[in-house]
Amino acid sequence: MKLIIFDLDQTLVDFLSVHDQATRELFQKFFHTDASIKEIDYAGNNLIENFTRLAALKGIDADKIKNRAHELLGYYEEVFGKLLTQQSDKGILPGAKTLLNELLKTDNFIVLYTGDSEGIVKHVFRVTGLGKFFRFAIYGNDAETRHGLIKLAIEKAQRVTGREFRGRDVIVIGDSIRDVDAGKKVNTMTISVATGFHSIEELRKHHPDYIFKSLKDYAQILDLIASTNSATSRHQQQKTTGNRLFEHLADACLRCGLKGSKPVLGEGPEHAAIMLIGQNPGQEEDQQGRPFVGRSGKYLDIVIRKSGLKREALFITSVVKCRTVRNRKPTKAEIQSCLPLLVEQIKQIRPRLIVLMGNVAWQTPRLDGVRYIETYHPAAAMRFPRIREKFEQDFKHIKDAL
Repeated sequence: MKLIIFDLDQTLVDFLSVHDQATRELFQKFFHTDASIKEIDYAGNNLIENFTRLAALKGIDADKIKNRAHELLGYYEEVFGKLLTQQSDKGILPGAKTLLNELLKTDNFIVLYTGDSEGIVKHVFRVTGLGKFFRFAIYGNDAETRHGLIKLAIEKAQRVTGREFRGRDVIVIGDSIRDVDAGKKVNTMTISVATGFHSIEELRKHHPDYIFKSLKDYAQILDLIASTNSATSRHQQQKTTGNRLFEHLADACLRCGLKGSKPVLGEGPEHAAIMLIGQNPGQEEDQQGRPFVGRSGKYLDIVIRKSGLKREALFITSVVKCRTVRNRKPTKAEIQSCLPLLVEQIKQIRPRLIVLMGNVAWQTPRLDGVRYIETYHPAAAMRFPRIREKFEQDFKHIKDAL
């Protein structure tokens, strides 16, 4: 059993226009000024925090918000409820209901946390019917901080279930950088969806465990949840393979123009200590969807075994993820297009050592805390005895380098 904590606004539902209109009416009534929620970074804040930020932008004293907080919330909830549509599925984001329905079939414990007040959540549940999916909800005014809300959710879930949830037993799913930061403060697994205020690029800077464009990728999210074992059996996570683990990243790549085949994203343990990076897939790799399975891959397997290593303990990938026409060398533009995806893989796997095989792989950006070894590509080592000797010697030194 895992504890799955969902954010509400812009993760599961989109009622931003309703929030915006309610905000406009509130500021007109109480402060006689025009104000829009879209003027601030509202994502991941509670309602009073957003009122305060917006008030500061309009030159309104923060004490005027603080001293009338209860009155402001009551009026906001009343206006929001009147504005909210009565159409049951209106506002539910694509994939959200399907994901929740599938999770309901599992033994996972599903809860909601949100910056909204209890009154707002009741209105949303009334028109969407989403309330049936959650065991309980934690509201914006239940704690002073976003990570405090998550801690409350964990504590309450532990009281209800009688079991402990820790580390990757807890999964936070949200659309904002504050969901990522809050989850990391409590040491949970974090899944970001780029359906809100923050873009994929902004979310990446905060290093969530996984990023998706939306919950339309529910099948992959379900797969991740099912394959992520509890903190007490973490060693079993090492069975996760690259194409499944990083499939969502292919959707967020820069589309270099190499089409006609599915990207070969790599394979190996989720947190491999050693990562091997080559140039790009060939015909065999393209057909099988796995890296280094052709002639040079079979030679690489031999070298790996001779070096006292095991292929299944390594994460193996390439810079460019798709096969090129007639197996030509990737262009500079294609390499540059694929490098952001490769860097994201490195950040998520966090290897201690990366072996760069060939001059295309040598262009991989260097990240702090990782040791790099530059060597030749296996295909070149197969062709030239002098290069083969150096290549095999480099692999023999890998264990020492760790």
